[in-house]
Amino acid sequence: MNIHTKLLSAISLATISVLFGIQCLAIYNTETYIRKSLDEFVQGYTNKDIDMTMRIFAPDVIANVQQVDCERTYKDIRAGILKDFSDDEVRYNYSYDIKEILCSNTMAIVRIVWILDIIDAETNKIIKTTKEVGMDIFKPYGDSWQLFRFIAYAKEKE
Repeated sequence: MNIHTKLLSAISLATISVLFGIQCLAIYNTETYIRKSLDEFVQGYTNKDIDMTMRIFAPDVIANVQQVDCERTYKDIRAGILKDFSDDEVRYNYSYDIKEILCSNTMAIVRIVWILDIIDAETNKIIKTTKEVGMDIFKPYGDSWQLFRFIAYAKEKE
């Protein structure tokens, strides 16, 4: 192997390493941003802040939820959340358990379990806890990643 071939091999290897490193960094940043978005959704829902809650959803979001017989759009999701927020007799405590995040440059898929505690505002006791298993699909919109498709179904009692 002559010096030019060795140099070309070294440059190729370095280029591949840099590109792989950039890809890993992009995936790490995507996961970090998605976790931040999920945390903001939880905080917004808990505080009944519609703007913070809706920030996660893309304008063209489509949702399929087991308890609802039709696809839900951004407008439908917003209306449902506003209805929840109008009930002053309850508070909400959302949390989630991420099972897996799969990322590419154009899409991220999150396998997730959403846990919702519905709390009596007067007694501060949990009235009901629901768990929904979901698949949340994010894609980039401008400088952010937003949820543009999701499916969810009630988790059977453990």
